[in-house]
Amino acid sequence: MGYQETWIRVDDEVTLEGRLFLPGEEGQEPEGGAVILHPHPSYGGSMDNNVVDILVKAALGANLAALAFNFRGVGRSGGFHSGGVGEVADALAAAGELRRTVGR
Repeated sequence: MGYQETWIRVDDEVTLEGRLFLPGEEGQEPEGGAVILHPHPSYGGSMDNNVVDILVKAALGANLAALAFNFRGVGRSGGFHSGGVGEVADALAAAGELRRTVGR
């Protein structure tokens, strides 16, 4: 599965590591997009998790672009786990990035 590495800016202090997966042949427009969230980082969750892989494949199979990312404090993402508040901001920033990229 090929992807484009991307960086998602949440705020002045936090930038997230992400991967954008596009369906179909080059030039084919996706019908929409899906933000893929990984399992809880306190239990080893990251965008390298097999659950993320399955969800990305399902999105691509439905002709959706998929954006997987590491929450703050995971992998190469900046910041630290914040108990939920910051993670909501992470997910919203990822959704905004996907919408800007895919246009849907």
